[in-house]
Amino acid sequence: MSRLIGWIDKHFYPGWGDNWDDGLFRKAILAHLQPEHIVLDLGAGAGIASHMNFRGIAAEVCGVDPDPRVLDNPFLDEGIAGSGEAVPYPDSRFDIVFANNVLEHIADPDRVFKEVHRVLKPGGWFLAKTPNRYHYVSMIGRITPHWFHTLIARQRDVVHRIRFPHCTALTTAGRLCYTGRETAFGHTGSI
Repeated sequence: MSRLIGWIDKHFYPGWGDNWDDGLFRKAILAHLQPEHIVLDLGAGAGIASHMNFRGIAAEVCGVDPDPRVLDNPFLDEGIAGSGEAVPYPDSRFDIVFANNVLEHIADPDRVFKEVHRVLKPGGWFLAKTPNRYHYVSMIGRITPHWFHTLIARQRDVVHRIRFPHCTALTTAGRLCYTGRETAFGHTGSI
């Protein structure tokens, strides 16, 4: 299976290396990040994606994730086991909230967007990266059960990435913009 995935990536995505999308997302976050900012990593996990380490660059980096490994995430000043549907922080706490490969796992996007809006300071930024609905991995994910995703992830030694089922509600630009407009955000866009 890993040879097939390698062939697909090499054939259809030549010139793109591993984690290229995390590198681009990091650049987008850094474009908005100031040293005095307080940041929330929504879906921070265990701190596996080193591109998402902003500790020492921002004044404070907090993280929320349903996975209890968030408590030991080395990229965070504070990690809390929790969910995006009920962010355990007060109103207007963060300058930036970012979500790296999280939106595709959210079952109640409206509630999460309202919570993100609540914890953002006025003028704050919500930056998110999610797989494209039409990428081959997303398409395979929609037609196969979660146990199959876990099996393939074990073969590729990336089982840590497949802890939560995909919901695919927020995997197109149109759906992201619609959800943002209909919940709490007056303007949504893409980076």
